Amino acid sequence: MALTRLKNVFTSKTGRCLYVNPDDFDASDAFDNRGNSPNRPFKTIQRALIESARFSYRSGQFNDSFESFTIVLYPGDYVLDNRPGSNSSGKVFLPDDITELNTSTNFDLQDASGNPNPNNVLYRFNSAEGGIIVPRGTSIVGMDLRKTKLRPLYVPDPTAGAIARSAIFRITGGCYFWQFSFFDGPNTGVYKDPTQPLASSPPTFSHHKLTCFEYADGVNNLSTFTGTDNNALTSTKDLDLYYEKIAKAFADIPDSTGTQTADELQARVEESRIVGPQTAGPADITTIETDFVSANVFTTTAEVTTTIAHNLSVGTPVLISGVTGTAADRFNGSYFVSEIVSPTKFRYIIKDPGTGAPAGNPTAVGSQVQVEVDSVDSASPYIFNISLRSTWGQCGMHADGSKATGFKSMVVAQFTGVSLQKDDNAFIKWNGSAYGAGSHTDGDSIYNQSYRNFHVKCSNDSIIQAVSVFAVGFADHFVALSGGDQSITNSNSNFGSCALRAKGFKNKPFTQDKAGQITHIIPPQKLGRTYAIVGGYTFAATQNNLTVTPTPANDQHGIVAGDYIKFIQDDAQESYKVTTVNSGNGVLTLNRGYRGTTGTGITVYKGTINEIPVGYVAFDVGNIKKNATRNNGTHAQSTTYPAGGSIVAGGKAYYTENGGTTDPSLSAPTHTSGSATDGSVIWEYIGEADTRLYLYGYGSQATKPPFKLQGFNIGARKQDKIYVSLIDSSNASTPTIFSAQISPDGSASPADSAYTAVTAQQFVPGDPNHPLQWDDVLNSWYLRVTASTSGSSTVQQSTGYEGIHYHLGDDAFYNNALFTGAGFMRRIPDNRSSRDRTYRIRYVVDSSVSLSRDPINGYIVQPRNVPTGQSYGSVYYIYDIEIEKPLEKSIQNGIYYCTLLKGSISPTNASVNNFSFSQNINDLYPTLDKDNPIEDPDATVSVASNTTVGLVTSTDGSIEDKSRSITKEAIAAYIEETRNNYVNAGNPNSPQLANYITLEARDGNAEELDLLLRMVPVAPTPTDTELRRPSILRSGNHTFEYVGFGPGNYSTGLPSVQNRVLTEAETLISQSQKEDGGIAFYSGLNSNGDLFIGNTKISSVTGEEANLDTPTLSIVGETANLRPTFDEIIVRDKITIESNTLETEIRGKLRVLNETAVESKLTVNDITVGGSSESSKNIDVFGSAPTSQTAGDNGDWKLLELPTRGDHLGFYYTGGEWVKFGLTDTGNLHISGGSGFNDATGDLQFKNGLGVDIQSTGTLNVNSGATTLGGTLSVTNNITASSDIAINGGDLTTNQSTFNLINSTATTVNIAGAGTDVKIGATTGTTTIRNNLSLDGGLTIGSQLTVGSSEVISDSSGTATLKNIDALDATTESTIESAIDSLSNLTSAGSLNTVGTITTGTWNASTIGRSYGGTGIDTSTLSNGQLLIGSSSGFAKGTLGSTTGISITNGANSITINNTGVTSFANPSGFYDGSVNSTTGGVTFTIGESSNAYGRRYVSTSSPSGGSNGDIWFRY
Repeated sequence: MALTRLKNVFTSKTGRCLYVNPDDFDASDAFDNRGNSPNRPFKTIQRALIESARFSYRSGQFNDSFESFTIVLYPGDYVLDNRPGSNSSGKVFLPDDITELNTSTNFDLQDASGNPNPNNVLYRFNSAEGGIIVPRGTSIVGMDLRKTKLRPLYVPDPTAGAIARSAIFRITGGCYFWQFSFFDGPNTGVYKDPTQPLASSPPTFSHHKLTCFEYADGVNNLSTFTGTDNNALTSTKDLDLYYEKIAKAFADIPDSTGTQTADELQARVEESRIVGPQTAGPADITTIETDFVSANVFTTTAEVTTTIAHNLSVGTPVLISGVTGTAADRFNGSYFVSEIVSPTKFRYIIKDPGTGAPAGNPTAVGSQVQVEVDSVDSASPYIFNISLRSTWGQCGMHADGSKATGFKSMVVAQFTGVSLQKDDNAFIKWNGSAYGAGSHTDGDSIYNQSYRNFHVKCSNDSIIQAVSVFAVGFADHFVALSGGDQSITNSNSNFGSCALRAKGFKNKPFTQDKAGQITHIIPPQKLGRTYAIVGGYTFAATQNNLTVTPTPANDQHGIVAGDYIKFIQDDAQESYKVTTVNSGNGVLTLNRGYRGTTGTGITVYKGTINEIPVGYVAFDVGNIKKNATRNNGTHAQSTTYPAGGSIVAGGKAYYTENGGTTDPSLSAPTHTSGSATDGSVIWEYIGEADTRLYLYGYGSQATKPPFKLQGFNIGARKQDKIYVSLIDSSNASTPTIFSAQISPDGSASPADSAYTAVTAQQFVPGDPNHPLQWDDVLNSWYLRVTASTSGSSTVQQSTGYEGIHYHLGDDAFYNNALFTGAGFMRRIPDNRSSRDRTYRIRYVVDSSVSLSRDPINGYIVQPRNVPTGQSYGSVYYIYDIEIEKPLEKSIQNGIYYCTLLKGSISPTNASVNNFSFSQNINDLYPTLDKDNPIEDPDATVSVASNTTVGLVTSTDGSIEDKSRSITKEAIAAYIEETRNNYVNAGNPNSPQLANYITLEARDGNAEELDLLLRMVPVAPTPTDTELRRPSILRSGNHTFEYVGFGPGNYSTGLPSVQNRVLTEAETLISQSQKEDGGIAFYSGLNSNGDLFIGNTKISSVTGEEANLDTPTLSIVGETANLRPTFDEIIVRDKITIESNTLETEIRGKLRVLNETAVESKLTVNDITVGGSSESSKNIDVFGSAPTSQTAGDNGDWKLLELPTRGDHLGFYYTGGEWVKFGLTDTGNLHISGGSGFNDATGDLQFKNGLGVDIQSTGTLNVNSGATTLGGTLSVTNNITASSDIAINGGDLTTNQSTFNLINSTATTVNIAGAGTDVKIGATTGTTTIRNNLSLDGGLTIGSQLTVGSSEVISDSSGTATLKNIDALDATTESTIESAIDSLSNLTSAGSLNTVGTITTGTWNASTIGRSYGGTGIDTSTLSNGQLLIGSSSGFAKGTLGSTTGISITNGANSITINNTGVTSFANPSGFYDGSVNSTTGGVTFTIGESSNAYGRRYVSTSSPSGGSNGDIWFRY
């Protein structure tokens, strides 16, 4: 084959394959070399990259080639001038700084001697942030992984904080990298400062500020950079600037227009929108036209105009929707962009182009375009089979989501990074009190936080899929920050400091996580109490006040600090803790403001915590009496003592086994151990008097007596007591409790720590500080007690009882007794669930929100719709979720009880305070001391270690204390966050304020039924929240080898040089660290072969499993968790619980499918009778009447706890109300009759004198049956009869002076219808008939007839006289008028309503007013010419008056008016025939023809003004 033809075979005409081979003799970066043939490759990668950009150019906009070019690297050494694209002043090169490339352009990165050339043109195309831009998804592939070596010329100065991090390559979507290796900078020198003129710095310093691969920024403007024109680049993106400079560099690409958006060579959106859009935000369409070339000439290509920039490229898949009108179905759907016209115009080919053009343009109103999410338009940059080999801490790759859009993803496989660190400045070392300088070879040194490097990192919502990635060295191997997400498979972490580090969370929530609210704080459940009234006292309380005043004003009410009290009633929902009691006036101070109504005379109930007896053994009476002071022997000289005798001398007890006679000269013994001889008596010391309670039947030292009973340790409760019931002869020989205070250490006043140490130190009988000790004199175990309590004859305040020693020595009943009954301890049972020991939040998800979901463990809580970024001062994440009510869309809100933890605990030392870790979740549940349960432990003070970075310890502020509550610490911080606007935020120590959240244990169960009782509202209205996804690392089949040993170099991590053995905590910290809510999940093997799966570690040798970072309830004194958690237990036969005192608690529902027998008392809160397939009724017992707020179903019962005799038993629920039912004391009631299934038909009988007392307005109703009363019926109120009343006795009488009979309602009343002789009234007095009286017969009146109070007719001596008639009706009046012809003597009529026609006569009365047709004027005195002249108020007499030109002459019955004014008229110029009427004064004149005009005429006394042509002005 000819050579020219062979060259053509290898030459890529379109530039799809560009070649780089620095060792090729013909290699050249010259301008005339296109590099598309292996026969003349480029010398440098950078020259090939700008040629790739040049080859991508296509005429027009937004259509340049993408994912089309591959750069092939031959084996060899490559240098990369990755400096920022800026000058020695730090100003970014602009397109005007790029001279059009030509044959004289300086492309050389190195001079002939191999030294870096600072004046090459290639670095001017670099990113402003440093790094070589890999454009258009170009691939770079090497031919030999090991032999293709790349070295950077720019390494940012690690000691200069002002010099930012940088990269070697800035990559774009679609890039692929394969088979080459990165090394540290060349020994010839590197640039460490962008302004450095020469690469003169040896590369022997940390490279941790340099990353091999990062995104090229196509999203953010270079606002913090200044161009060489000294203007800030506020509207220029790094990638856009790159293509502007490329366009300027090559003559065959149209030069930059100065307006980037008008350039033909531009960045394609696929370069920074990785894979496809993550969210498909639509753009509105204004027009869609197919006749864009020629009007009304329609085509099959549609031109779309959008309201905003569409950000599309040629070939981008788009979805068009909402188009209507002509052929709309051909325009809607999925298409590819065929042409970009402008940033707001693009074109695509519509459906079925073969069928021809549509008849017209469609309607675009309401339509939208969006990029198809389901797209492979772009691709993730893929880094495959690459090596990094650095000894100065160079970093591998970083996917920074803030510089990309879309999926923001990278893919990496077989990227082996070896990055050791030899710069000693990168390490610090703890000297015992502070950090000082460290060394890279010192196993006790750790990374300086500002020098930490990484292999694979993602941040700001980016995603990395990593497969078979090996990380060797490094501070951190795999890192996820600010919502980053990594999926890691089959990868390896060797050496280094930490394998997996996740920190922070997303800046924004997913839409479905924005429907939640925090409504309440759920505190721990209080221990059980019994409340009883504080007798003899009432109290005054003021709302939102801390103090409560007793009456009487003293402190004898029995309430002490620490007690809980309730007001008004013993089952009140609010209970308050008393913090102090005034020792004088007894005033109580509460832990929070009183929330009830201000008042006085309030009843208070005091709570007493519930205790249970814990049985112990019987006591040996004989031995105890030997140790007792009461009635024991005393010492005397020359006295004989029997064998087995005892004495008390000087408060000490002594025993003689054989007896004998004391020495006549020796005093009483005083020794405190062993024995002493006194004559023939040997006195053996048996302890301080009244301090030993000997156990009966425990006479072998080898057999230790019981010391742990039902999980409780004897002598382990603070100030523990022992009790025993003894016969008291002085009290009718009744059993009475006696007591003594136990002394674990044998002291007279033991400290609390002496008791708690019994359990904490796991002491056993015989240990010096255990209360059970062996007496080798009496050969018996005994219990240590204090003499002041056990030897007391009176009730002791500390025990509440008389002493045991004293009573056994005093009461004759025990003179010959061998043993007592079994003693017992008292303990407070704490059977609360693990969750009920913690603080939680009540979280509600709104079911009406269209897109919502359950909360997710690990998500971070933030206030809803806050600015981007973290808004709380600390990080709070959800650790555990209990679903109380599941979310049912549009039906039921989801209700969740969530454990909230704090994820931002930082070390205090400035050298390591950049870290921020979670509280120690192993301490989620406060340690339980069963002998001393604490219902509400104090808040933990979580401390992040300054030396073991990553370790967080739960402390009391100074030392580790696992008995405290980390959830209380988290909630306390959360409610004081200022963003929440809770009362606590601005007033952290003001518990008296309304709505202040007091963190304390509360009564009730954690369930919705006890919402008001158990939970505390966070505020008057709930807190709107959103949940943010944390940064996440998920690694499967990971291996960890020698991680966590100091600097993590070979020199400190290899087993042969390791200077320490890692603790289990340090091992876990080296494998993963979680900061600010970040999460790391992994499974894998360590160097010992131990398998880690989630939070479980499986030993490679034994297979034993251990839980890691898993909270369990730890019990003091128990090495293992005695409360294991199982998902399900199946028992084939039976379960036997041996304890008859401890409670067995079942937190969920219990279903028994067969008969259940309870042989003792059954105590339940309430009972529901009836199964799921039948009717049911709930029966409950209430201390007080239920209210309208008490929930219920029809038929439910609420029985009263203490019903009143003769009153109701309780309430039943019907129609939404609670109604009283049931009657007590029915012994005197009997119902007779009745049989079979039917209701009884007999009588209700009231026996033994039981009567019927109908109270208030009650009625007695007997339907059709006859009612017989055998005795006298006494009615104190009205009787109503619905039918007739027959009075057969003959009389209806009254004892009242006034008697009303049928006095209402009846309008027709018939009385004595058969009466022939009816008498009404007495013979004297008055009988009044109040309405009309109708008589069928005659009426006879004795002497007079009186109407009202007026006598009308009287009869005196037979003459009837009519009197006092004040008015006559019409008939009477007419009758009288018709009988009268004239009234000649009528002189006065007071009022005449109607008067007929008066035909004759003279009016001689007063003047008639004008309102009655008259004038109201007396006209008898009128003068000549006077007239009646009217006004609004009437008429008046007046005359006419003369004036200028007018004369008035008044005559008798006449008025003459004459003209005395105008009598003549002189014609002015232009007027003719003017005349005056001398009588009237009228003027007549004629205007001549010569003065005629077409305008207006004016007559005025003033001079003319204004006017128009033709007007005439007459001067008057």
